[in-house]
Amino acid sequence: MNYQCLVLNQEGNDRTMESKEKIIKLLFDKKLLLTQYEALTQALADCDFEQLTALMKQRRTYAEVIDRVDGEMEKACQEIQIQKRMLRSALKNACEREALPSSIQPIFDAVQQNYIIINRISNLEPLVIERLRINKQKIENKIREGSYTAKIIKYRFAYEKNINKGVFLNSKYSKA
Repeated sequence: MNYQCLVLNQEGNDRTMESKEKIIKLLFDKKLLLTQYEALTQALADCDFEQLTALMKQRRTYAEVIDRVDGEMEKACQEIQIQKRMLRSALKNACEREALPSSIQPIFDAVQQNYIIINRISNLEPLVIERLRINKQKIENKIREGSYTAKIIKYRFAYEKNINKGVFLNSKYSKA
């Protein structure tokens, strides 16, 4: 009976090790994705106006893939039998490294690397938002200029026939 418990416990430990290795691999994959996401965010801060839409779509695609990787990590966490609470704390960056067992510390270290990239991305976000705001303002100004030009043309054509009738100054007198 004790032997069966020992075998079952060993199987649980093997699954736990496999899950931890899977989580480390997923964290590495996430780091690569976050690096690409960061590059796209930086590009949004510097790109031509015509490239904005394409870059935003690419960025959204990367965000969706990152979310899927997070879902896979969550599934791997559910498979772990031992130290599940500590592992979740490490993944959420909600603990100190020294408080974790040595088997979870590599996961914590990988999470830290991802949070460094996430922090840089969050520092870039205000630049991108400001750039989008400025572009929006430029577009609104062009629209206003266009509507003023249209009003001037409309006004000119509507009253052009009245110029010859003496209602308005003749064109030779309108130059100031």
